[in-house]
Order: sequence, then C-alpha cells, then structure tokens
Amino acid sequence: MSLKQFVSLIIFSLSLSLLFSCRSSEDTPTASQTSSISQEVQGATPNLTSGVPSQAPHATSTSVDKVPSPSPDVTEISEPLNRLSDLSKSIFMSITDVQSEMSELSLLSADGDKTFSFSLSEVAGYFWMNNGNEIGLLESDIQTLQIVNLTDGNVAETELPESTVRFLPRVSPDSAPGPIYPIGISPEDENFLLVTPSMRSHISFDNRYLAELDFLVDERQVLTIDLVTDQTIQLTDPSDGVFDLQIVWSPTSNQLAVVQGTESPIHMFASGDRVTIYEVPEAKSKDTIFGDFSFVSWSPSGEAFLYRTTSGVHTYSNIYCILDLQSGSSQCLDAIANSHPGATIDGMAWLNDGDRVVYICNHYLDGNSDICTYNFQTGVEDCPTQGLEFLDSNMVNVEGYSLSPDDQIIVFTYGDSCPRCDFWGSPSSGILILDGEDFFSLGQEILVLDFDSLLVSYPYRGIIWKPVSE
Repeated sequence: MSLKQFVSLIIFSLSLSLLFSCRSSEDTPTASQTSSISQEVQGATPNLTSGVPSQAPHATSTSVDKVPSPSPDVTEISEPLNRLSDLSKSIFMSITDVQSEMSELSLLSADGDKTFSFSLSEVAGYFWMNNGNEIGLLESDIQTLQIVNLTDGNVAETELPESTVRFLPRVSPDSAPGPIYPIGISPEDENFLLVTPSMRSHISFDNRYLAELDFLVDERQVLTIDLVTDQTIQLTDPSDGVFDLQIVWSPTSNQLAVVQGTESPIHMFASGDRVTIYEVPEAKSKDTIFGDFSFVSWSPSGEAFLYRTTSGVHTYSNIYCILDLQSGSSQCLDAIANSHPGATIDGMAWLNDGDRVVYICNHYLDGNSDICTYNFQTGVEDCPTQGLEFLDSNMVNVEGYSLSPDDQIIVFTYGDSCPRCDFWGSPSSGILILDGEDFFSLGQEILVLDFDSLLVSYPYRGIIWKPVSE
C-alpha cells in the first residue's frame, strides 16, 4: 500500500469515527470507491552544501474528497481499552506489525473511542506534530514529508531541505519505520529539524543547542552545536586527564551536566567521581560537585539531581540519591532498597510532580517483578503491578517502560530478560494505569531493525506519546 493510500485510510477512518462514533472494527462499513487526494508540492530547492536552507519550504494544504475508500483493516489491539474513558490525553502511536515490505502503524487512544491500524510501505519515520493534532510521515527518501491533520482530514506535502534532516541516518532497506521527533513548530520554520529519539535527549530545553559526547578521542570530549548558526563550541578538554561519561541537559535552562571520572570506563555501569555543570553558550564551568555518580538526571524544576551511587565499577548498586543543587545536600533513598532485599532497582526516573520517582524492582531469586513509585516527601511506595497474576505465575521480569507525558499511563515490557541483561528475552508488552489496577496486554513484542539500524522490539520501542496540550 502506498503512502497516499495510507493517508486516505486514515481520513476515511476518522470520518467514520466522527459520523458513527464507532467503538470496534465490526462497525466499519465497506465500500468499493476510493478517495482521491490531490496534492501539489511547492518548495525551495534544498541547499545540500551549507546545511542551512536558502528558503523555507512551503507546505500546500489540500482538501480531501469525502468519498469512502476500500474498507481498512481496523484492528483494536485490546478491547478493554474502551474502558479508559477518563484518560483522553494519553494517546500514543507505534508500529504494531512488521512484514517483509509492509508495516502496520497503529494510533492507540486511551479513551477507547477507536484504535486505528493501517498498513504502509516506503515510510522511514513517523511523529506527532507539537500541536498534538497532526502526525507526520517521512518517506524513505528522507525528504518528502506528509502531514495529516487528524481533526479536519487535510493533508500537506512538502519537500524538506537537507538542513532539516541532516542529523537523520539514511534508512536501510531492511529497517522498519521508526519514531522521530520534530524540533520546531512547523516545517515552514527556517530552523525546523527532525531527529531520532536518542538525539532528542541531547538537545537543550529551548531547542537551540545540540550536545555531543565525542568518542573519537581517548578521554572523550563534550561539544555543543548551535542549531541556528552551526557554530561548534568545545566544553571539555580531551587532554585534561578526566573522562567524560554522561551528558544531561537541564529542563529549565541552557546548563549541561557532565558526569566525569579519572578512570577509563570499562562498561556501561561505570560511575564518575564528579559532575560539572557548564553554561552554554558561554562554555563556562558553573560548578563541580564531587561524589559517586551514575545515571544522573535533572529534576523537573532543574533544582536537583537524581543519581545512582556505586562502590566501584563492578558493583551493581541499588541506592539512588537526590542532590539539592542549592544546598549541596544529598538524600539517599535507602528505604527503597531496604524494603526489597535481594532485588535490583533499575530505570529510576522523575515523575513530573517532582515529588515522586518511578522505577523497576526485579526480585530475581523468587521471580517477582514490579513497577513502583516512591514519594520521597512522604516515604510512601506504591507498586501497581503487585498482584498481577501473569507476572507472578510466569516468573517474568519487567524489562523496560515508557511513561506518558501526564504520568498516568505506563507501557512496559516483560519477559525473560532484564534491564541489565544483554540478551533477547522474547518479551510481551502491556498498558498499566499508574495510579490504579487496570492492565491491558498488547501481546508479544516484535524484534526489528530500527531507524538507527539497531535491533529493538516494537511496539514498545516505537512508541511516541501525543504531546500534552498546554
């Protein structure tokens, strides 16, 4: 199925949803006529040498004839999703099936009105526009972009300049469509940019600077790139005897935290003995904090660090701490490890309220595995997966999770592997209501070659949450 046919199916299905408020694929009528989409592409010729467009591309909106197309294969992944009528903000999409030349992109709605599933080909990536009302489909040429408005059915097509896609890898013929992220509001913006998920976390809060950890030098070095001027700024000295291990942007300012150590890292769990905070673009060191740091993340307010401590690079520590950047004092969450003797605590991350964290707790000896939250203000821990029979009876581990922007829903994977394991565990995935007990299975994960030419599992690794409306 071509991309334009795919777009036609989206518009057809959305029209059915509005007209009939369908709740399952059994309500979808069939027809033999097809929709016609008339599109004209107008845009500037990409500047392939300077990396900066000579002219912003022009996207032409098109009207769509409201004529029924052949009946799409609309599949609801999980019927119980219809019960989640109070979580309409948590909407996500992902690839839910991959064949030799076809992939199935599903738009999953937590409010239960509809789950759309369509076959598509010759698509390299997909993303939500920042307004939350449109999705973008980047074709395999890494230049042609289709934008589908999910509220009125309009379609816009544009040819992107090289500067917009300059950080995207060229797609392997064997790779499945993958999630990508837009930097900027509209493709018409001069500095609009598309990036992979791994690169998205390396972009500053104002979308101005890209940070890179350069592995080509022995001790590594940290560089930042001004995405407007293309100016490169060197933050750290690769010959200063200090190894740069991790880079993390502040969520509220152009400050970059660099985890550093004096010993050469030998594996992914290596820790640093200091965190240096740099101001960008001034390239000045604001502060250096000494301690024992790994897996550092800023708090939502930008006023604290969450980090894991280790007693050595070969030790798997379960102790996470919170460092107040104003007072310099640390509060370690010993109560979590003490309440789960023999378990490993992994993947700890902030919730948006700034008072809670979420994490994976794996008891490898007895087979129990849970996703939990902990309020370090009250000391209350809640593990919504406790009592789920499929986890306890099958003795499977929680392997990873993806949290919705509103902190209400988690999609997680579970199987024979684990967060610290280096093997494929044939996982399945499911949807969990964080502050409740509802769980809905999404079935077994699919192992695919993604946009970055890495082996990952879908739909979990392909999830893109709809942006939360402000």
